[in-house]
Amino acid sequence: MRYEVLKIFVNIMKSNLIFCSFALVLAIFTIAAYSQITPNLRDSTPMRMPEEFIVQDVRGKIVNKPSYLPKPQYPSSAKISGIEGTVRVKIKVGLEGSVIEAKSFEGPVELYSVCEEAALKTRFVIARDSTNQPIQTEGHLTYTFEIKAANWIKIGYHLNFLQLFPITSAPLPTILKTIPNDWKEEFAQFKRLQTLQIEGFEKNPPPENSQLIGGSGVISPNSASVVGQFRVPIPPRPSAEQISIVQNLIPALQNRLKDDELNFWKFKVGLGIGKALVISRNPVTQNDAVAIIRDLQTSAPKDVSTKVLEELENLSQLLQKRTERDGINQALIYILSSK
Repeated sequence: MRYEVLKIFVNIMKSNLIFCSFALVLAIFTIAAYSQITPNLRDSTPMRMPEEFIVQDVRGKIVNKPSYLPKPQYPSSAKISGIEGTVRVKIKVGLEGSVIEAKSFEGPVELYSVCEEAALKTRFVIARDSTNQPIQTEGHLTYTFEIKAANWIKIGYHLNFLQLFPITSAPLPTILKTIPNDWKEEFAQFKRLQTLQIEGFEKNPPPENSQLIGGSGVISPNSASVVGQFRVPIPPRPSAEQISIVQNLIPALQNRLKDDELNFWKFKVGLGIGKALVISRNPVTQNDAVAIIRDLQTSAPKDVSTKVLEELENLSQLLQKRTERDGINQALIYILSSK
């Protein structure tokens, strides 16, 4: 069992999803810390949560053909601040095909350094003149950073956990892209949450290669539950302001969505799954968790996909049996990723 818990956690850590992995880690803690039964693993290829912060394929204009064209990392600070856009980098390629100069000249300045670092790692086929002698060349590379809008299931899911856990790892910029501009009060409340998130990040920024963002009021390595040989952090409580904002946002968004049957249900699904995962760890409330999922199934609008309903049924059965932790994670990933 210890090996399987470690395996599950490591697979999620490798997904390179700083924000989405926060919610999945919460789910893993809920299940792994309390389950006592060895899981039966699925034979299917594991799904991964689609990335919400994307660096698109590198483009550019230069004589040389590239032989190695690395993408830059999406900086954690840019993710939290919601910075996206296209950066162009002027480059000079040396006689051996390596980039010897790289200077950003267009796009969000917060992304300049990571783009220049990626450009300097790029390698090209050596360019030659008419006498077959190697020559230096110049051109530019283009890097595009994009933030995907969150669906309403994810929004509900994250808001549920933001009532219980600190804010730093929540993907607020993806949520802000979903909230309509004319929902001014709700938009302002999410912006306030983002400000709290940025303040926490600035006080204690994590290493860029870390999978969980640390900071003020975030998952703390100082207090943790030991599962197998791996420490599963127990985060401190969120601030009173954060809890108040989230508890105001939930009914406000429900009211906004009341005439949109499908998205109202999706938001309800996110909230319900989050609550079910939390209470399922307690044997006394385990049946209540299953009942929440079953209610989501029976209240589904007619245009909900059959696959989503199947995964909800699968999730309810797995929570009831307290087995197949891998199966629970796969069901969660599919539901949270559904359109």
